[in-house]
Amino acid sequence: EMTGRVLVILLIFFIYSSYGDDDDRAAQSVRCGRFTRTGRIVSLSSPAWFIASKNTWSCKARFRMSRTCSAMKVTCGPPGLSQFINCRMGDRFYVVRTNSGGSSISNSYCTYKRPINSKSWGQITIRYNGNSHSSRAQCKIQCV
Repeated sequence: EMTGRVLVILLIFFIYSSYGDDDDRAAQSVRCGRFTRTGRIVSLSSPAWFIASKNTWSCKARFRMSRTCSAMKVTCGPPGLSQFINCRMGDRFYVVRTNSGGSSISNSYCTYKRPINSKSWGQITIRYNGNSHSSRAQCKIQCV
């Protein structure tokens, strides 16, 4: 009877962990602190998140593709409270990605402008500098 209970508990744990979209998000999240430098590997089953809040001063995150991924896309937003860059006050938000020819493309974004389904055939680097402490950004990076 004890082994039956253990098997049931393990089965419940396995089922719960296999439905873990929120767990994947937490594991692959880059939550920017005051000064953050980090990297993540993105796969088909495990997208990554970039989250910079009002208290973030400087954050740089590099997202690389897993072996099973041929390209990635980055989408930030939605506009409003989760995505606003106050460039007038000195805040900066850059997305650096790789085009199909292998060279880098750097885009900067201000106010409510943001990348939507921007494709990259190599790594994606997101840089955020929040001098005004009023800006915030939230992006999802995934394999396509």
